[in-house]
Amino acid sequence: SFAESLQAILDNSVKSLEEEEELQSGRKLLLFLACLSAHGSLRQLQRTPSEQDLLLHAKFIRFVESNNLHITTLQLCDLYSEFAVMVRKAGDLELAEWLLEEVLKRRKKELGEGHMLAVATMNNLANVYQSWGKEDKAIGMYKDARAALELRYGPRNEHLPAMLNNMAMLFRRKNQIKRAADLYLEALDISLRWKGVNHADLADLLYNLAALYASVGDRATAGPLFQRAAQLHASKYGWEHELAKDAKMKASKCLGRKEEEESSSSLMLR
Repeated sequence: SFAESLQAILDNSVKSLEEEEELQSGRKLLLFLACLSAHGSLRQLQRTPSEQDLLLHAKFIRFVESNNLHITTLQLCDLYSEFAVMVRKAGDLELAEWLLEEVLKRRKKELGEGHMLAVATMNNLANVYQSWGKEDKAIGMYKDARAALELRYGPRNEHLPAMLNNMAMLFRRKNQIKRAADLYLEALDISLRWKGVNHADLADLLYNLAALYASVGDRATAGPLFQRAAQLHASKYGWEHELAKDAKMKASKCLGRKEEEESSSSLMLR
């Protein structure tokens, strides 16, 4: 296949670069980056990273570090961060945790704790903790990230909703329904303030809140939320998109057909 052929070419290119001693390190770095970029394009065809993906990124990081190339701490953090995402998808949570902890330490030192890159790393690290089952560590990291955001940007800032959504999902997993609902509602309230009632980014929050209510049998509350999520997804992607169809189907299960139509009309007027 095309993907397999490209994979072989890239592997051979990387091997040749590693064995080439006459190239200047700067030129070698550019060629390595070209291979890495092509490999990244190939990765878009795959659901999860292959062993070759992981090996190439690991080799690239070692190459940069061992050759003392002119790459900044923050650029190295970007490489570590991308590598962490890949190894997490591949199921190596231990390595992903170590990489993200290194990135967080360096980004805090270079940028400050409240910088968005540092906060994004906290969020990703909390996700890894959550995948490990280290829920208390995940909650602590989410709280630290929230505090950092509020210190830098003030309370109820536009960066909070995504963090609150992730915290809510964790509390839902712990079956702490009220805490999860409160966080979803807070995230929605802040998002409405910054983006308005018709912004498509509200759809995921509405869907998650609806799913929470549906999970405890409150279909009367869940139905209109699913319906509104479906409308917002459709406004962005069209009604044939999976997200829109899924939310609409769940709304139909929670509401009768007539109720669904009435709910749809009233929500459009808000």
